[in-house]
Amino acid sequence: MELICPTNHYTNEFYEARKPTLILIRRGDIFEPIYTYRNTEKTLFIGKVFSEYDPQLSSTMRSVLNKIVKPYFKKMCVPLSSLSENIYRAKKPLILSEMIDMLTKKKYKINMKGREVKTIYVGMSGGVDSSVSAALLKKQGFNIVGVFIKVWQPDFVECTWREDRLDAMRVCAKLEIPFITLDLEKEYKKDVADYMINEYKIGRTPNPDVMCNKYVKFGAFFDWAIRQGANYIATGHYAKIGKLNDKTLLLAGDDKNKDQSYFLWTLTQKELIKTIFPVGDIEKPEVRKIADKFGLSTSVKKDSQGVCFLGKFDMKDFLAHYIKEISGDVLNENGEKIGRHDGALYLTVGQRHGFEITEKTPNDTPYYIIKKDIGKNTITVSKEKINQNESESKIVKIKDINWTTGRVPDFSKKYSARIRYRQPLEECILLKNGENIEVNFTNPQKAITSGQSVVIYDNEICLGGGIII
Repeated sequence: MELICPTNHYTNEFYEARKPTLILIRRGDIFEPIYTYRNTEKTLFIGKVFSEYDPQLSSTMRSVLNKIVKPYFKKMCVPLSSLSENIYRAKKPLILSEMIDMLTKKKYKINMKGREVKTIYVGMSGGVDSSVSAALLKKQGFNIVGVFIKVWQPDFVECTWREDRLDAMRVCAKLEIPFITLDLEKEYKKDVADYMINEYKIGRTPNPDVMCNKYVKFGAFFDWAIRQGANYIATGHYAKIGKLNDKTLLLAGDDKNKDQSYFLWTLTQKELIKTIFPVGDIEKPEVRKIADKFGLSTSVKKDSQGVCFLGKFDMKDFLAHYIKEISGDVLNENGEKIGRHDGALYLTVGQRHGFEITEKTPNDTPYYIIKKDIGKNTITVSKEKINQNESESKIVKIKDINWTTGRVPDFSKKYSARIRYRQPLEECILLKNGENIEVNFTNPQKAITSGQSVVIYDNEICLGGGIII
């Protein structure tokens, strides 16, 4: 990554570079880096650039320019004479975090009125939600840095990260904000992919999106951003942040068809107090309209589906690369063999595909998995989606509990909860069971699946949740 910084003139001329380039730009009296983007074979940039001779430059910013920036360039950069003796390039690949840290320290974030300008690192997925999040925050006057998170992806799964990264870069260029690619491949492989595979191996059905939020977006990315000097991070999740006395609350998003608070139940006060969800109070169709008004190329991009970052793929095919297939029997409710499957580990209670029924008639209706026996490698199916007695299906035991407020809720109250994404909220009470919690629902719950999440709400407040035992 080259660095180009005109330091003794003030111009609107086009600057041209052969590689993606970092340019320092003046916004009022705010000093910040701007990445250009590659739109053809060359990188183009137009803008007003800092000058120590600019009469509008404040004494504070002139001091920053002379005492901090110029010595840094003298140490790290050499003149790029092919363009101008006053334009510099890096002697070696620059440590982006070092540059961003230097340019975003609080004491140098002073605008014309002397107010501190908050720095927000926005997780840019290349989708419309994160694009609009960055646009809205920039419009409000914050100092925005766009960050694309690169994660591990297996060779045999269709990969779209390059296209997604380009989309994120285009949005950052349009908004004239810095763009950084953050490599979190190791973290994603360990805490999301390996976790998912290991859970399937022992017969549980995990929710990788929950772990992705916990360990990647609000784990490694969050910690890194704060170290770089960010005051906050922001993402395009459909959720909201609220305040109650001394606590920061996680709230459901206003668009009930898109509300993603279910996947965020692992967040703690540490993350919530420094997190912003700019589109949480906007419905999805309006988000696309806003993107179009800003002229963002992602306004018509389709929503991502499937596993967090990896996208949509056949889970059985994915797991077959890591878990050996072992054929087993499909049983009916009387224990009679009526078919076969390629491994109970691959299948989930409530599923109606992934197995073969050999004893059937032309008029048979679909079968649903109602039970798995991992030890015997058998599954039991029924033409009814669930076949459990009412008392068993009303009580769901959960472990690895997290309360988003940091406080255990009042167990004498009634709450609501859901055991899967987009399921309507169901009334429940909470019962303590040693280190675990029993969620006692008023109505029986269907297809309760070990490894999935139960998320608990007090009206619109997401109190937290746990993993189904």
